[in-house]
Amino acid sequence: MKAQTIACQYAPYELIKEWGIRGVRHPLALTQAPDAATSRRMVKKLFPYMSKEEHALHARAWERELHILQDCWKKTVDKSFRKIFGRPYTAADYVVSGIARDEFDEPTKKKLRLICHKQSVAASAGNAHASAATKAVMAKFQEVQHA
Repeated sequence: MKAQTIACQYAPYELIKEWGIRGVRHPLALTQAPDAATSRRMVKKLFPYMSKEEHALHARAWERELHILQDCWKKTVDKSFRKIFGRPYTAADYVVSGIARDEFDEPTKKKLRLICHKQSVAASAGNAHASAATKAVMAKFQEVQHA
């Protein structure tokens, strides 16, 4: 199953009602969970066949995806900023949430918004899988990656 498919899985309203999530009266996507405990419950209920090790693998895959997206965002912002202002972008130049600067052209702003949305999905799905894997299993996978 593709990671993007996993992130877009919805918990049916019957489960949401059973879990007593206040104010939610509709199916809930894994990426819309209001807190870590709910996302952990959702991922365990939606994917009961996954072992803790599989959850850890998915968490690490989402972590890699998030780093790629963050790098893409930084490069896109820096390239557009240099084109307009003639110097490298710094954190102090950040003015507008997600798109960094309103001076950027519309295609760049659209691309930056899409990257931000994908970053949010990657972070939410990765955190959900990491919480289902438990800290001990995640630490074991961390050691394997650095070996």
